[in-house]
Amino acid sequence: MIITSVVLHRFDIALSRQLPVASQRINRRHGLVLTATTQTNQASVEVSPLSGTDIHGEPLQGFSRESLAQCQQQLTQFIATLVGQPIEVLNQLSQQTDLPAVAYGLSLLAAKLQQQLPVHQPNWTKVPLLYRNQDEAITDFQTRIAQLDDSINIAKVKVAQADLAQELQLIHQIWPLSHNSN
Repeated sequence: MIITSVVLHRFDIALSRQLPVASQRINRRHGLVLTATTQTNQASVEVSPLSGTDIHGEPLQGFSRESLAQCQQQLTQFIATLVGQPIEVLNQLSQQTDLPAVAYGLSLLAAKLQQQLPVHQPNWTKVPLLYRNQDEAITDFQTRIAQLDDSINIAKVKVAQADLAQELQLIHQIWPLSHNSN
């Protein structure tokens, strides 16, 4: 299959709540959406390295080594050569780049266009994301956990925001409450 068009869009989304990123917080998510079309298929992927700054303007630490600008620059260069090429060129380019977000996005785009990903029906069950807010008392956190609906028997727990002892304490606050509802 031959790639007939490629489009790159940038997005900037304000988050409704601050999102913990290790011990930092972000209130915006930036990224790129790469869309390719063949004669029979169209697919899109997100290329969004976790880089940039936190709510205080400090650089995010310990995540993506590449910036969004670097990804956009490299993808823009690649796009100029993709139209008229077979889908396999996406995998070749993914192996040539030294930017992990770009490599993943290109290889995922190739897999989607070739329909190599398993098709499944998503389970749209809501799963709460639990974490202690900055400066939140442990008793307030316990109250939030206790107020969860009894039908909730699974949750995501955001960790890597504090030292190990505090993280374990957080998990131990959640486990007895969630374990009793099973």
